[in-house]
Amino acid sequence: MIIAFVGVDGTGKTTLLSKFAEYLKQTGKTVTIIKALRPDTTFAKNYNMVRKEFFEKYPNKKHELNVIGSYIMGFDLLQNSEDIKDSDSSNKVIILDRWAICQQLYAKVWIAENDFTNIVYSMCLEPDLTFVIDSEMDLIEKRIQSRGGANEFENILCLRRLKKLYCKYAMENEKAILIKNNREICEAYANVIREYETRRIV
Repeated sequence: MIIAFVGVDGTGKTTLLSKFAEYLKQTGKTVTIIKALRPDTTFAKNYNMVRKEFFEKYPNKKHELNVIGSYIMGFDLLQNSEDIKDSDSSNKVIILDRWAICQQLYAKVWIAENDFTNIVYSMCLEPDLTFVIDSEMDLIEKRIQSRGGANEFENILCLRRLKKLYCKYAMENEKAILIKNNREICEAYANVIREYETRRIV
């Protein structure tokens, strides 16, 4: 079974994901966690090196850079997707920390979406279940500030727009479940477990 945790930064999705992974291990499942679009990979480091050089030489071409980035991130996700398809098994649960929908919604926010990138994202593996983690905006801002503040892709205006898109995605996709993680994480965690047990593929 393949389960994704998605949502804007600061919603607590990685914390919930980690707690959920421990729950699965306690029930005898083999668990693999894959963090998509990790910034510490060789791929990402090389991309960011070229990106920095490009932006220094062409500071007025930010939109072009966003479109290029959408292509590159899409292909990285597609490669991850193909690798995951080869590793699935009946007693194994693969948990995805972010996935194609994350990059697809970023592309919408940064006006970098086009027919080609949509095809790439549509070719990525669709999780059996996607938990869309959501929080109140003031909590998101506090959590991000406690980590040193937002980066250029996660400014508050961007996050507000992304939050709306994630909620819309959860309402329109039958395999997606909206989980509110506001004051008490234990409540959000209990909702994740309940939804998993209700919908899991035996």
